[in-house]
Amino acid sequence: MEARLVQKHKNLYRKELAWVRAGVQARTTKSQARLDRFEQLRTTRFKSQERALELMAISKRLGKKTIICDALGMSYGKHEVFHSFSYTLLKHDRVGLIGTNGCGKSTLLNLIAGLFKPTSGSIEYGQTVSIGYFQQGDERIDVSMRMIDYIKEAAHVIHIGKQEITAGQMLERFLFDKSMHYTPIDRLSGGERRRLYLCRVLMQMPNVLLLDEPTNDLDLLTLEVLEDYLDEFGGIVITASHDRYFLDRICDKVFVFQDDHTWKEYPGGYSDYRRKVSQQKKTPVQKKDTRTKRIQTLSYYEKKELEKLPQIMEQLEKQLEQINEQIGQTSAYEQMIELSKRRDALDKRLEEATMRWMELEEKKEGQQNVS
Repeated sequence: MEARLVQKHKNLYRKELAWVRAGVQARTTKSQARLDRFEQLRTTRFKSQERALELMAISKRLGKKTIICDALGMSYGKHEVFHSFSYTLLKHDRVGLIGTNGCGKSTLLNLIAGLFKPTSGSIEYGQTVSIGYFQQGDERIDVSMRMIDYIKEAAHVIHIGKQEITAGQMLERFLFDKSMHYTPIDRLSGGERRRLYLCRVLMQMPNVLLLDEPTNDLDLLTLEVLEDYLDEFGGIVITASHDRYFLDRICDKVFVFQDDHTWKEYPGGYSDYRRKVSQQKKTPVQKKDTRTKRIQTLSYYEKKELEKLPQIMEQLEKQLEQINEQIGQTSAYEQMIELSKRRDALDKRLEEATMRWMELEEKKEGQQNVS
């Protein structure tokens, strides 16, 4: 009974967190009630599910001079990505980068990380600056390496005051059991590789964290603990993300890519930026669009789809549990690879079903509000 209760709580929490992360604003009393329910779930989640994933905010000391960007510009041949980006990072800045895919968010992070050279302008770094960069993808990982060796490449031991944390202990904090430490990386799932990569970045004890789409492929538990970690982190955080909830949760200012290939600063997170833009651009066209959205109704087939989706999600979650059990019981390499691929495919299907369920639920709520 306790196990079923934990699973029921986990499933509900996953759905509510997905809904919140989709950026649905509290336009109605019903929406606000769901936001309140999510906060209650967040504060009462089962500690048994968190296991060992408890991260202390570890970083090197950051001096007064941090990173100064002066009139930065980047072009590839005749194609200009952006120009005239100037900003001096403060010691505890939490900065978000917002823009469409391909606008230059990753390029700006790469410039700050020192991986690219700007075509115009300059960047100055304080002597104490130590950058940790969590990039997209895992092409930087040598998948033939063993997990423990991959982490030891960053550091064998880190010191926090009088406390000493080894590479193995750090892996355990990231939910990798001792029995897995000598496992080749290519036997891990995509989500596990991302978690391992994050472990390595934090093992370097950076005081400036660059995060490029950090919410992609990390499980919900790791995401939430990462957010808690960043709350206590004493250095600078710069993140590029499409995750509205993450940007609201983390950032105290955002830079938004403009049509003229510049970056415009807004105080607050994503929602603060959207409210500001909405106040500045109250046009008849926008009012018409808003009214159109309000009168959207569920079709007969969408109603049937909405009724079936919870059962489909539950079946997918059960299949994932079964595969996880099989993975824990097998030691055959080829079978492990095959099971990992099936698990990733099921994860993707569950995510798609959850997003579709949220879309139809929001449409249903809008229909009820109009009626």
